[in-house]
Amino acid sequence: MQNTLTLCLVKLGELFYAGGLHRMPYDETSFSYEFVKDEEVAFLFIDKDIAERIAKKCGGVVINKEITSHEYTQLTIKHECYIKSGKDWNLEQEKVIQKLLSN
Repeated sequence: MQNTLTLCLVKLGELFYAGGLHRMPYDETSFSYEFVKDEEVAFLFIDKDIAERIAKKCGGVVINKEITSHEYTQLTIKHECYIKSGKDWNLEQEKVIQKLLSN
């Protein structure tokens, strides 16, 4: 039998926390978070206190998730690929804009 880990997800309605968005907050109360419908690309919290702080800030709830170490690795890879896809998309948009401006 594989050992299981207890990790946390932040859930807001039908959505799951995927991470913070890179923004310059205009004051201490402003923040930007990204939420996803697909639980498999959600961010898994090891530290329940941090998950609870984010849940409180956005009006969500913390749910515990029991997974094996293998599942943790697979879900972490999916989450990282999802986050990287946003960065790749931004780079592609910058290239398109630069090309348009150079013509």
